[in-house]
Amino acid sequence: MEALKSAVFTHCESFLRQKANDYLVQDQSLLEALDSEGKSSAGDKHETGRAMIQLEREKLAQQRERNDQDLKTLGSLKNRATIAQIAPGALVHTSLASYFLAVPADAFSHQQKNIYCISPQSPIGQLLLGKKPGESFSFRGNEIKVLEVI
Repeated sequence: MEALKSAVFTHCESFLRQKANDYLVQDQSLLEALDSEGKSSAGDKHETGRAMIQLEREKLAQQRERNDQDLKTLGSLKNRATIAQIAPGALVHTSLASYFLAVPADAFSHQQKNIYCISPQSPIGQLLLGKKPGESFSFRGNEIKVLEVI
């Protein structure tokens, strides 16, 4: 089972690294657009275009910063030992679904089942924290039982 946890970890790491690369490509595209706007004629339309591109770059910078923080968080969870109760870095099987509590990422598919990669700060992540196998909790009207913590 540790091999599965390692595979999910690698999946999350790859997902975040791909996002970081995508952000760099987007930023380069915005820089090119900004340069192109600089060569346009002056006037209000020109200034509005530059301002809009700059706003997009600022939003992109915030997304990159969050992604970088997620990579750091994930790195701090690498090789975390199996624990008796759910904490960040745990792979959790419940009666509803399986979750990897680390960072938000695309679901990891294993043996035709999804393992959802979620943040411990997510609504279900917060309900999972501290639970042990055999314990139950309610989420969106469903009674969910913790089956296994890896």
